[in-house]
Amino acid sequence: GAVLPLTIVGFFGDVIRGYNLMGLFFGVFFALPFLFIFLFLKEKKGLHREEPFSFKTFIKPFKVKTFRRLVGLYIGAYITMDVISAVVAYHMRYYYNRPGDITIVLGILLLSVIATLPFIVAFGANRLGKGKTFVIGAGITMIGVVTLALLPRDVSSWIIYGVAVVIGIGLSPCTVMPWLMFPDATDAGELAFKMRNAGSFSGIMTFVRKLASAIGIFIVGLLIGIGGYIQPETQLISGEWVTVYFTQPDTVFAAFKAIIAIVPIVLLSFAIVLALRYPMNKERHKRLRAHLDAINKGIESPLSEAEIEKMKEELI
Repeated sequence: GAVLPLTIVGFFGDVIRGYNLMGLFFGVFFALPFLFIFLFLKEKKGLHREEPFSFKTFIKPFKVKTFRRLVGLYIGAYITMDVISAVVAYHMRYYYNRPGDITIVLGILLLSVIATLPFIVAFGANRLGKGKTFVIGAGITMIGVVTLALLPRDVSSWIIYGVAVVIGIGLSPCTVMPWLMFPDATDAGELAFKMRNAGSFSGIMTFVRKLASAIGIFIVGLLIGIGGYIQPETQLISGEWVTVYFTQPDTVFAAFKAIIAIVPIVLLSFAIVLALRYPMNKERHKRLRAHLDAINKGIESPLSEAEIEKMKEELI
């Protein structure tokens, strides 16, 4: 999603045409699976349940403290990744004057995220705990983005690649931990509402993430514009339409660096506070599951009424 679009755009001399065709390609690509589902899959009888839409029902999961904090750290982590992916492309093209390295840097960053995932789950989530692993990843990401912002223009590409690896390693726990925490939040929701409604929880997480990401990227664009960014133009040169990228003023470079360093630090600091205050831990979740499993089986809970009330106070 971050590497392939620029590759498609690069096939065309006209950047506007390239972006339009890239958007069309991804629109069709993402739409086809849903068309196949609609046309060829049959729904099992007895599962369909019609309910009128209710805004109160939609936002009901926000009543759960565990879920609110999860959404907060989730948004902080994912907007950070969106901002870095967006601004690094500008930074590589204009500040370092290495447009050919854009795809390489983003590719290395994202491959580092993927390659680190098994270690994050095995040694982080299962041993250190999900919240602590998130905090460590956020700290590594902060170090990486500040380093990237401070690198001089004549720095070796290999150093930039190395920094991209560091940022990717840091972003890996930041992006995977919220979804490893998600079942914990739905369990807390089951405790609160006496029914499991993971679909509503997941839908709200995705909706809020998309909305926040759109607002975040919009603000980034405004900041770059305030810095004096000069838009590229498509010009007819020697009978061919060519996209011309202009030299940017120093204020734009300062905006790039501020966005790369300051925005992630602010977002991740907010997320770290929520991760440290995340009320669910391994032992508490184990006890919660024992209680919920007993209720679902129709047998007596292993927890006393006082323990259940205390857990509700801690998680809800």
